[in-house]
Amino acid sequence: MNISGGWGRTVRTFLDDRYAAGPQYRSESGWFEEPTIPGYGPVMGINRPYESGFIGYGIKMPVAERTNLTLDGTFLNNRLNAAISAYNRNDKDQLIGVPVAQETGYSVNYKTGLEVNNKGLELMLNGAVVENKNGFNWNSAINVNYNKNKVTALPDGHQELIIGDNKLEVGKSVGSYWVYSNTGIYNTDADVPVDLTFNGIPVKGGDPIWKDYNNDNRVDNKDKVLTGDRIPSFVGGGTHFCL
Repeated sequence: MNISGGWGRTVRTFLDDRYAAGPQYRSESGWFEEPTIPGYGPVMGINRPYESGFIGYGIKMPVAERTNLTLDGTFLNNRLNAAISAYNRNDKDQLIGVPVAQETGYSVNYKTGLEVNNKGLELMLNGAVVENKNGFNWNSAINVNYNKNKVTALPDGHQELIIGDNKLEVGKSVGSYWVYSNTGIYNTDADVPVDLTFNGIPVKGGDPIWKDYNNDNRVDNKDKVLTGDRIPSFVGGGTHFCL
């Protein structure tokens, strides 16, 4: 029976040159660190690609810190190997596009500051089901992993960010669904509350009953909730080898 532990930090370089991983070619005609970097008269300034979104200064290097503790052993005259590992991983200073006002000409401002925690258990079993030196042999290996994921920080101290049809919130899983709550279907127009709208469209008989959480008679993004998880809590697999 063996027990081991470890801690490590992994630094990940950016794969996209837009994030200051490599040379940047730029001429600026404006104030230092002015995000719009205006030109003067007919002379235009050259900046990073427009379609990329504005890329702010002070982009940090993303890092991942992981602590793990493993217990493993061999049983039944070396026919069964088993190991269980507990881990805790913190991904820090991850890059994310923070939405900005449309007047800037960009859709997002790339910033570091997203932090995500993953913790869980991993069980691994490897055994000789049938062992015969002069005949049939059967070996199997299985693994099961339990993982819990949550956002621990967002750029600039935000508690939540809405990015398209997704919402990130501190304390919730990265994979949470941001959806409306359905409680049925309106059978007739008479069942629909007066002047009720869904994203600006009048609701009629036959439409779904979406929960109006703030009771303002308008069902919109303010009534969407975080629920479920795209990231499974349990994953596993197995292999079998016969000879």
